[in-house]
Amino acid sequence: MSTRAVVITVVRAAVTLALLWWVFSHDEVRDGLQHAHFHKPWWLAAGILCGGMAAALAALRWQACLRACDCELPFSTVLRISLAGNAAGLLSVGALGDDAVRVALGARQLPEKKRALLASVALDHVSAVPVMLVLAGLIVGGIGLSAEMNRATIVTLAVTATAFFGTGLYLRFFHAELHSRILGYVKAKLFSPGAGRAMLLSVPLQLAHHGIFWCTASALAIPANPFGLFGAFVVADTVAALPVTIAGLGVREKSIEVLLFKWYAVPRALSVKASLSGLAILALWAAIGAACFPIRRREEAVK
Repeated sequence: MSTRAVVITVVRAAVTLALLWWVFSHDEVRDGLQHAHFHKPWWLAAGILCGGMAAALAALRWQACLRACDCELPFSTVLRISLAGNAAGLLSVGALGDDAVRVALGARQLPEKKRALLASVALDHVSAVPVMLVLAGLIVGGIGLSAEMNRATIVTLAVTATAFFGTGLYLRFFHAELHSRILGYVKAKLFSPGAGRAMLLSVPLQLAHHGIFWCTASALAIPANPFGLFGAFVVADTVAALPVTIAGLGVREKSIEVLLFKWYAVPRALSVKASLSGLAILALWAAIGAACFPIRRREEAVK
């Protein structure tokens, strides 16, 4: 591991610990977690099911983007690579770590199409933009109807927008040549049938992914408007995509704690436990992907 990578890892670990300390510095959170029971545990099973659906839909969407970029891989391989990427994303620099693993593992299958693989990953992200914009509009509308638009809310939404466009800005300013090549390739494929299918798949994908946290909150019987609850977790999970902590730990928990407390006076401990439970479900599916990929490779080697 390079010196730069070590420094980044140490800094992110320090930020993670600092944010977690901030979250748990409230007596209400520390004491409340002991009494925050899952009153409706069957919702946890629904959350795990949402995690599996999100993983399958994410693989389907990327496969559509791969085909749009003239890359053919079987769905089973795409699913394993996608899950392995999720595992890397939880432990590294978020979406960038996920993308790097997907391209690296995809290049083992299609070594002559690395550029097209990069473009497919970029197209995968671009295909989510329309749905995210619609979700953001609905959430802001819902917030305006059911919660107080205070300074904390405005700051959180601003950070969400920064997180959403952060990866593209990073490539634009630090890898300008690569950004230009990928953008040109994506523009050429943007209106292909595969790209349209990917955009349609983004609708159930986003609902399933954020539905994980909605299910964990429902298991805890959090007293909040269902639409506002879903919207708060969309915002908090997007903020957690900023590559400043490990697996978004601390960022997601503090964001959802602040939002639900400010909007609906939800006890802080309930918000934090719902967030950590959702992260555990994401980690479960990511661990499955990280475990099954090398096993599959060994099986292929034996054959």
